[in-house]
Amino acid sequence: MRIYSYDQDTSFDEIFVYLTPEEIEDLIGKLKVLLQNPNIHHIHFTELDTNNASLREMTVSVFTGKNLSEFDERSKRLIIEGK
Repeated sequence: MRIYSYDQDTSFDEIFVYLTPEEIEDLIGKLKVLLQNPNIHHIHFTELDTNNASLREMTVSVFTGKNLSEFDERSKRLIIEGK
């Protein structure tokens, strides 16, 4: 598992995520799609405001030995080195 903040360009060892039951169901559905289709690389889990503007977003990627070349250099370093 790798946890990364693009805004801060740093990795984290720990985060807390607070979700409603509905959000958990939505995330599970998206993760199942990603697990069944790792070639899609990643999914976005986004909270929208009443105008459909993004408030918060979590991107979840799957990495395997076969798709590592699809990631940018910063992501590869995080995946390989953990930092």
